[in-house]
Amino acid sequence: MLTDALINRGGSKLEATRLFLERGLKIPIPRSAFLYAGQDVSSIKSEFEKLRKPIIVRGSHKTDWRGCVGAVPTLQNINSFTDLEKAIKEMEREMKTPEMNAFMVDDSGAYTSKLHFLVQEQSQSRMRGTMLLHPFSKWEERTLFVDYFDIDSGGEGRGDFYTHTPKLKSDGNWDKSFHRTSELSNSKELDKLVEMYSKIVNSGLVSREWAYQVEFGLEPLSFYQIKAFKLLEEARSFSLLDNVRGLKHLVFPDLIGATGEEGMVVDLKGVHPLELKNSSRNKPVCDVKRPYGLILQHRLSNNLPITVPLGKLEYFQPYAPFRLFHGTYRFMNRAQVTACGPAGKTADDSFNDDIIEEMENYTGKARVIANGVHGVLIPLYN
Repeated sequence: MLTDALINRGGSKLEATRLFLERGLKIPIPRSAFLYAGQDVSSIKSEFEKLRKPIIVRGSHKTDWRGCVGAVPTLQNINSFTDLEKAIKEMEREMKTPEMNAFMVDDSGAYTSKLHFLVQEQSQSRMRGTMLLHPFSKWEERTLFVDYFDIDSGGEGRGDFYTHTPKLKSDGNWDKSFHRTSELSNSKELDKLVEMYSKIVNSGLVSREWAYQVEFGLEPLSFYQIKAFKLLEEARSFSLLDNVRGLKHLVFPDLIGATGEEGMVVDLKGVHPLELKNSSRNKPVCDVKRPYGLILQHRLSNNLPITVPLGKLEYFQPYAPFRLFHGTYRFMNRAQVTACGPAGKTADDSFNDDIIEEMENYTGKARVIANGVHGVLIPLYN
């Protein structure tokens, strides 16, 4: 099994890949070589020469199983052993910067520059994306978010996007009646994605107690990496709407995370991603040392700088439509509650466009009440 001892030895990217390969897990994994911190790069030269070029080198760190989202360096298009040596030195230098030190302290509470390297044949997949299992169940089902994009259509943040939401039932079977935002040229690939996720979580090689994020390539299918997202739980049974009638509020029919019945109070701020991107530990968008929440006014790009502090982020509301970019997932991973879709009808069964627009520009305290899969957001004006 992928144990803490293995992750501490080589980081989850390297150790999960190595474990899956050595145990013969029947999923498509690029041919790989493994280089541990302190190991001379010449020790994998013969393995490197056998790999199809170009090569991708993925940094693997002991904190990347639950954190370090989009922070540990990866370098692509490596065609020679000399290039590999240069890439490893460059990645090691990046891990020793003051910015990386501050990021890791904010992310996991501790810093170490020790980095391991997963050296792989670079994927030839036409698409890439992410699967994420909803950690809370409702009606004895859990949603698997499947989100991917066409690399040739212009890159992440542009082009053609696809979202599918098969359901994992309590009996362990899948309802694969996909909700489609766009058609995939080969829909059988989607069945293979669900099958790959099932093979991993049912292999006995990872704990069954977690909801996982799995990154993949598509057409052809390829496994990239796996991360532990949040522990599996049952949705709470308390009513969300009894205490909000007559108050301004937003209802979120699709949400990840739970609070107590009284909810939690956060300092809430509507923010444009450019303002967020330009923030820093010396100039944060708000007081990140106190429980706070963010409402994004536009789609967040994939590459959020590691200089942006997250601190005590408790509530995150990405810009709809919901996309599982690294930038989005980094916030979801930190926040206790994430709104996964646009606001729905209010408690009096009406849509209130005014309050939706108001909250996008709101700065002040707000109460968040969530039962795991649904939630309400109440601005506290006084």
